[in-house]
Amino acid sequence: MRYYIDEIRIADKTITVSGWALPNDPSHSMTVNITDKSGNIHKDGSIILIPRPDVVASLPDKISDNRIGFYAQFRGEGTINIYDEKNPSDCINHSMNLTGAFLRSVKAKLRKNVNAFKAFKASDDKKAAFRQTPFYINRQYAKFYKNNLASAAELKEQRNKEFSYAPLISVIVPVYNPKAAHIKAMIASVKDQTYQSWQLCLANGSPDNAEISEILSENAAKDSRIKVKDLTKNLGISGNTNAALSLAACEWIALMDQDDLIAPGALYEYVKSMNEDPEIDAIYCDEDKLDDKNKKHFDPNFKSDYNIDLLTCNNYICHMFMVRKTVIDTVGAFDPKFDGAQDHDFILRCTDAARKTHHIPKLLYSWRSHRGSTAAEAVTKTYAFDAGVMAIQSYYDRKGIPAKVSAMDYFGWYRTDFTIEKEPMISVIIPNKDHIDDLSRCITSILEKITYQNYEIIVVENNSEEAATFDYYNTLPTLSDKIRVVTWDREFNYSAINNYGATFARGEYLLLLNNDTQVISPDLFTSMMGYCMREDVGAVGPKLLFEDNTIQHAGLLIGVDHAAHHVFLHYRADEMGYLGRAIVSQDLSGVTAACMLIKKKVFDEVGGLDEDFIVAYNDVDLCLKIGAAGYNIVYDAFVRMYHYESKSRGYETSEENKARFEAEKAHLLAKWGTRMDADPYYNANLTSLKNGYYRI
Repeated sequence: MRYYIDEIRIADKTITVSGWALPNDPSHSMTVNITDKSGNIHKDGSIILIPRPDVVASLPDKISDNRIGFYAQFRGEGTINIYDEKNPSDCINHSMNLTGAFLRSVKAKLRKNVNAFKAFKASDDKKAAFRQTPFYINRQYAKFYKNNLASAAELKEQRNKEFSYAPLISVIVPVYNPKAAHIKAMIASVKDQTYQSWQLCLANGSPDNAEISEILSENAAKDSRIKVKDLTKNLGISGNTNAALSLAACEWIALMDQDDLIAPGALYEYVKSMNEDPEIDAIYCDEDKLDDKNKKHFDPNFKSDYNIDLLTCNNYICHMFMVRKTVIDTVGAFDPKFDGAQDHDFILRCTDAARKTHHIPKLLYSWRSHRGSTAAEAVTKTYAFDAGVMAIQSYYDRKGIPAKVSAMDYFGWYRTDFTIEKEPMISVIIPNKDHIDDLSRCITSILEKITYQNYEIIVVENNSEEAATFDYYNTLPTLSDKIRVVTWDREFNYSAINNYGATFARGEYLLLLNNDTQVISPDLFTSMMGYCMREDVGAVGPKLLFEDNTIQHAGLLIGVDHAAHHVFLHYRADEMGYLGRAIVSQDLSGVTAACMLIKKKVFDEVGGLDEDFIVAYNDVDLCLKIGAAGYNIVYDAFVRMYHYESKSRGYETSEENKARFEAEKAHLLAKWGTRMDADPYYNANLTSLKNGYYRI
């Protein structure tokens, strides 16, 4: 049996083990139990089996049950037994107790297991599995973190800075039985800020903890900016936070956890942003994780600028969120019914009400965490993910958007399925020159697989030369009355051909589609339409795969590779990517016209495709125009097509084609100027992490 122990933790005479296991026969299921020293089921033991899609994506096997993860916990002494349900002799046993000898052996076992797992993952051409592992990212990040610390000179300059707008900031911290060393470090990090107009508001929900009460009262006595409210009992995370919020006498509220740290220049950077743009009402920054001893920083979260469709899939904003007090007065404080996802609910309400939400692409917040924590550990907080579903669902309900939110197998990630009460017509525009095998496969896959019914297909014939092509066109009416062929009789120009096809469209929506594509997801039109029907969305594109089920397209980054770049190119279809961004829908700067659903009125509003882009970058330019007009562009990660890229016209190999390609790139750069310098949905820090995020 193949297996992997993610972590063994020991605290309060309790041993906690997390990991996964896979029987040699992938059609079998595995099970786990814990026995005591007599061989009986452990009376103080508990086992939970959980999905591990992150592991499944790295395995060469096709397995019948993705619940291959386990989370085991017991007190004292016990043996964890992992075995194949249909073949119990295929079994692994780990005996564990609290003796020093066992503790010393744990490190050796983990080292051996990690090395074996690395060899396994690297076999069968699975080296790509290392791209997004925390081990790889953290190895790169340690050097990055050290090189990006603010210097003493920079901190001195910050302390001497006089802002024209220097608001009082209330840092809100709910307190409940933290480690003494951790809360001391948190308070010290606030006191060490280069921007000094702050107050620290602490609500103590652990009144029986004399040590913590003493630490808080001593700090309050020494610094009048530290306010403490002693509660008679623990009110829960929302209740404690609201109690701390009641102490605030300020213009801005910053949220912080009791055992986390902020960089010395954190508040300075936030106030600097406020001065640069007075319309900003909410702010967040990049963050990383910190170990128990304040020594190791790891797992950096380099975030997108404000991204509502990513936020409804995952609380990527998280720490440190700061918001104007007037916004809170409008939307309300924390709601206890969302405890476990109270920040997610609060951030959704605040950002929706804010005039502008600003992202500072700097590491200013460190979140206390255990370096070995895994998806399996999260199972102990499943209530939090149920609350996350409620928080996102409440957002859609407030907006009047018919939708149903569900939790994904990946803990902390969510999917939205929008309700389409009426099916607006979609006009599918497919340019075609010969290559009837490609076109036939494309059209057949639409007719046979797509569940959405109100669509038409407009094939734009352009300069075909083979008699078989026209014979095929003659058969199309027998396949469906939804199909028409129109003829473009001028020279090839991809932009002009699609614009021409759009003039024949009867639909409210256009689907620009290459002939070398094939439907995988039956709900392709339905899912994309769910996003595109929203008033704030202009265009939507799905995940496109190569024939070998690796990613051809998961959205476009602008300004990368000097022009544009396909996101997660050549990653496996189900690979999570950096912080899960390959598997969830989100706003991006662009999607490819190989499959792009766009509102017809938006297409007309921005002037369609620019016909100066004959072959390349026309879709990039179109997306930039859509974004400039104020619309979001959504990458829909939940639906897929195959794209047999460039089969129809081939790659740019001739000198003439290469010259045209470079000329069109130059035209794009000249047309859009500084917009091409950086992508708001990327992060400038990521280019410092080779292969740490999108492939560069």
